[in-house]
Amino acid sequence: MLDPSNKYRKDDMEKIQSAKCDTIFIDNIEDEETRPQWNHMMNGLKKGDELVVVSLCNAVRGLRNLSTLFDRCRVLKVRLISLRDRIDSWEEMYPACVSQLMDVIATLQGDILNFRHSNKTSRIKRIVSSGNRTIRAQRCVALYKSGASIDEIKKETGFNSSSSIYRVVKEAGEKLDRRTNKKK
Repeated sequence: MLDPSNKYRKDDMEKIQSAKCDTIFIDNIEDEETRPQWNHMMNGLKKGDELVVVSLCNAVRGLRNLSTLFDRCRVLKVRLISLRDRIDSWEEMYPACVSQLMDVIATLQGDILNFRHSNKTSRIKRIVSSGNRTIRAQRCVALYKSGASIDEIKKETGFNSSSSIYRVVKEAGEKLDRRTNKKK
């Protein structure tokens, strides 16, 4: 994300160009909410790619996004370089023990999810007993969009059937892309 009014923009562009990047993705400040270029770049990452960012604080929005980025880089074996933070996940440009730290932070989100699943029964009772359909529906849609399995969504939200989940997701205007066509 490069702000046109940012006094460092010229220096940032020079740093990126000196890193000899094949493709440069720039989100304008007015696209901060949707970040189309960042999403396009993240969806296009392949195994063995190198991702160079000016600064991690510009690249991600919070610890959850940072953890997701690190985990994706770890799984795809993507080299992550942050120029201002002086971080190189392969420790070639900036030697340090950063790769170990990145592995720890990358698994943090999964550890948090495991912890949440271990406490799921009390959470389900709270959601179901609250009687607030809006919160329950929002939680269902959020889990669906994040890629959680239908069984996980049932457990987290207290729905008893898959059709209820699909109904709530459809009512929220989301695309249903998980149903299998059993009739042939």
